[in-house]
Amino acid sequence: QDQFTGIGIPNARSDGSVKFNESGIYFCIIIVLGGSAANTRASGEIYLGPQLNGKDIPNSNVIHSVRNGSNRGLTCQTIVKVEANDKLQFVFSTTNEDLGLIATAEKNEPFVTSVIVTVFELGTKNNPVPYAQLSSSQSQWGCITPKKVGLSNNDGSHRINNNDGVIEFEEPGTYFVIAAGQTGSYDGKGKGDVHLWLRLNGKDVADSNTIQTVDGDTIVLVCQAVIKIEAGDKLELMFSADVAKGKLGFVTSQPESKEKVPSMVFSAFKSSYRKTSKHYNKYNED
Repeated sequence: QDQFTGIGIPNARSDGSVKFNESGIYFCIIIVLGGSAANTRASGEIYLGPQLNGKDIPNSNVIHSVRNGSNRGLTCQTIVKVEANDKLQFVFSTTNEDLGLIATAEKNEPFVTSVIVTVFELGTKNNPVPYAQLSSSQSQWGCITPKKVGLSNNDGSHRINNNDGVIEFEEPGTYFVIAAGQTGSYDGKGKGDVHLWLRLNGKDVADSNTIQTVDGDTIVLVCQAVIKIEAGDKLELMFSADVAKGKLGFVTSQPESKEKVPSMVFSAFKSSYRKTSKHYNKYNED
């Protein structure tokens, strides 16, 4: 991608898809506002996930509960390898026709869009920056004692190694990492809080903890950071659950006729380089 001419920059299209001008590795993230139609206070679930050339991308779908018309933000991200002219789109469905992606005009504030999509390149197909796209297809239940999040699926990586959630970096630098866990309960009726944070080389990363309250529903809990990494460093996702009722944690599910929803999706990529690096440009410097 050329930062000055725009060559290689993906193009948004009127059909809601993103068309790639050049092959490569791309980070893609969507944030939507899920809710109900005006004056309905509807309840149900919203399913959201990316497709490449009309086919679902495995281990990337998420579910978003709406209760009594509540509006909530939902995040879904992936790292994908594409060819020139491939098309990416995010698709959604609902369990209630009164649910959807909501745009609102707030008084004395900027307009609230229903969808925000960001896509950018992580290097060429033959010369990518270090990256990892990992996930888990197993439900993971928490308690007060912290546990490591398992990540059994390697959905794509380069110079980052994964041993079921112990993530080891081969190359030093500054990395962006983001984890999105599908919080919920064993029977769909549990209540309490789920916590998610980062641990580097056995020590908790300061100010990385996030909390999601579960009240008989399911929603994505996001934890992200920019971290200075040395070669050989090991990163883990940690979680705990403050349970008021039932069994809480990160939930895998298989909605009818849809891709399996993973309990956790993790993305990481190196985000800065020195001037001597072949990946360096003036916007991207250690």
